[in-house]
Amino acid sequence: MVSETDKAYTAGIIDGEGYIGISYDRKRWHIRERVDVHMKYPTIPRWLKKTWGGFIMKVDDGYIWRVSAIESRILCKEILPYMLLKRRQARVILQLEKVKEKRKPGENDTPEIREKKHQLYTRLKGMHN
Repeated sequence: MVSETDKAYTAGIIDGEGYIGISYDRKRWHIRERVDVHMKYPTIPRWLKKTWGGFIMKVDDGYIWRVSAIESRILCKEILPYMLLKRRQARVILQLEKVKEKRKPGENDTPEIREKKHQLYTRLKGMHN
């Protein structure tokens, strides 16, 4: 169980150093939510991994901690009350979760679900510009 203090701290890190986005594979109509934090030193990414799961990648200029899919949705739900700058992006991730829940396991997306996913992807992409 993550403390309220750690949720607020995480929200601050993501507001300041994070990225909330959706990767979109148009060929397979596959959409995956993700939250990244890119930092020069590994201390905070390691803490985030310990606290929220996910994984860490070593890159030329530092470290990237990432959660995707279910972990990113859980994270966004938990820290939303504490977010300031990226609250709208987190809400889009949670809206995408509701769209995904409409699809039955093992079935392909309907055209309506594909369109809604694409709209959310486009909306979130526009928030990064």
